[in-house]
Amino acid sequence: MKKEDNKDFDYLQILVHEQVRELRSYGPVVYDVLGALRSPTETVEVESLVHQVIKKHRTVVQVEADGLNLRSTPAFDGQVIKVLPRGSQLIVNEANGESKIGLNDQWLQVVDEQGANGFVLAGYVRKTPASEDPRKQVDQVMQTLEYFTRTELVRVEPQGGSYVVSLTQKGRYMADMITSPSQGTEAR
Repeated sequence: MKKEDNKDFDYLQILVHEQVRELRSYGPVVYDVLGALRSPTETVEVESLVHQVIKKHRTVVQVEADGLNLRSTPAFDGQVIKVLPRGSQLIVNEANGESKIGLNDQWLQVVDEQGANGFVLAGYVRKTPASEDPRKQVDQVMQTLEYFTRTELVRVEPQGGSYVVSLTQKGRYMADMITSPSQGTEAR
């Protein structure tokens, strides 16, 4: 490979990583939309996609403390993966986690906006309004689809009396990058 080709490749890698960072900053709904779009049929009806994401209904909480530790295990001696600033949004990642929110003596398993998995003290988070209002969830899904369309990650086409959406080749590549376990999980 020529030196110029290496520069072009490095530049492309930087662009891809910038777009992955932007996707992750779009919020937790990105993971649900990407999961629904990775169907074996390759296309999903838009209405069905919205219902799939809302049916999944992941509870989103917000950090209410300055510098909340995200730990590797549900214990004070668990390794600190990262320190979360006030206002960070987290997805609750356990079946009965909603009942723990706000309790000082409970650990809550969560995933942050960059995909890092860990545990936080449940007394330092609160449910976000978007978790409680299905209309806001629909708006988030539709805004995410609009962003995906604008950035050419998905293709939306009419079919019958509705619309279907599918990942483009670029979208599949980005979906693999954003949902990869090694992306965004390293300690900072």
